[in-house]
Amino acid sequence: MAGEARQILARNLRLLRFHRRWSQETLGLEAGLHRTYISQVEKGKSNISLDNVEKLAHAFGLSVSDLLRQPDGTMSQDVLPASSGSGNSEK
Repeated sequence: MAGEARQILARNLRLLRFHRRWSQETLGLEAGLHRTYISQVEKGKSNISLDNVEKLAHAFGLSVSDLLRQPDGTMSQDVLPASSGSGNSEK
């Protein structure tokens, strides 16, 4: 199915951001990407590069494969690390 990986990535980013209580702006700052770009990726509208997938995975402390993991209803706890890093919260 065309765009399936893009939709999985979009869902996983929204879920991870929700669990971290991060805004799109906070994720953008952590990943070095603009907030509006994060929005487009989360909507599945951006054909994201592998470099940017790596930046997003790194922001969450995950591997690229974890970030692109097909959901089985809910994300497992090994993919939802405890909040850490800069301590940024929702803005």
